[in-house]
Amino acid sequence: MTPQPITCMRIPSFAQKRLDEALAEFRRALDLDPLSLIINTNYGNALIIARKYDLADAQFRHAQQIDANFAPLNLRMAEFLAFKGNFEEAKAAFDKSGLVGKIQWQPGREGFYRALLSSTYAVSPEAQESFAAAALGDNRRAIQALQVVEKVSPTDVFIYVRRPEFESLRDEPGFQALLKRINLHP
Repeated sequence: MTPQPITCMRIPSFAQKRLDEALAEFRRALDLDPLSLIINTNYGNALIIARKYDLADAQFRHAQQIDANFAPLNLRMAEFLAFKGNFEEAKAAFDKSGLVGKIQWQPGREGFYRALLSSTYAVSPEAQESFAAAALGDNRRAIQALQVVEKVSPTDVFIYVRRPEFESLRDEPGFQALLKRINLHP
């Protein structure tokens, strides 16, 4: 029997703030299906959320060895590379994903995120908008975009809000209210 794809939403401990258990469940899933691109990609994403950046980088590189053209992998890797400040690599990964419309890239960090804000996305446009807005310090816009994610994709919002890109929003009342609504308030 082929295991079902493991996503963050299907791992109860992930939703319940028990990241070490969730990471162990991802590793067990990879033991069952080591070549699953979605499990490998989501495991890398979970490592980012757990703030295990070196392991996330290694996981994404491993997944690239399986299939460097897997669109969700390239999208998540692009987000991670941008977070780390590797904007040239991030641009290439975003373009390679095919999930982002044609972007007129601009130089520098601010130019990178401004270009993302003006582009179109095949998936999760509000999530991408929230990442870019948070990076540019536009907390109001970032929170508004996350509130749309909450409505459009309630099973995904608890993953996005835990990403390191949103550390700057932690003290914002709107972000605190969002965390409370999805039961992630400290």
